[in-house]
Amino acid sequence: ITWDGNLIHSDEELKNRLGIVKGDKFNKLKLMMAISEQVNPLYMDEGYFHFQAIPKIKPISKDSLDINFSILEGDLVKVRKVIISGNTKTYENVIRRELMIFPGDTYSRKKLLTSYRDIFMLNFFRDVAPNVVPIGSDEIDVIFNIEEKESGQANFSMGYSGVTGFQGGGGFQFPNFLGR
Repeated sequence: ITWDGNLIHSDEELKNRLGIVKGDKFNKLKLMMAISEQVNPLYMDEGYFHFQAIPKIKPISKDSLDINFSILEGDLVKVRKVIISGNTKTYENVIRRELMIFPGDTYSRKKLLTSYRDIFMLNFFRDVAPNVVPIGSDEIDVIFNIEEKESGQANFSMGYSGVTGFQGGGGFQFPNFLGR
């Protein structure tokens, strides 16, 4: 396994992250998963949104392959805007206080995923869909498409007994009261 075009991280570091060593049985799915789950985050957490690792697989004998990765690191990317859409009940500041990614920051995949998780953990939303929109080679917009869920509950009960007569009770719960 060889690497070309990598300036930020060393061949050894990339090889360790890939987790595939000489002598392993070739599995294309395992190779592609290792690239997307191990190597890509290494760059994307540091702001290289346009990073690509392109494997070139070359058979060298009946039972052996060489894999050469062409690395395209791209430019560091900054966040231009963070847009929140779809919130009809919840105030925007309630959502924004959960964000770890801000305008002017260097893009970080890890911070984006943490923000997504923290918004979803509020338990006010049926769906939270982060979307990254490239604006140029060095800027992106981050859009959080929110789908709110009904978050209130009300109940009422009533009964009758010969000894106590009519009895009743009720309750309500509004975890996102007034969207605040």
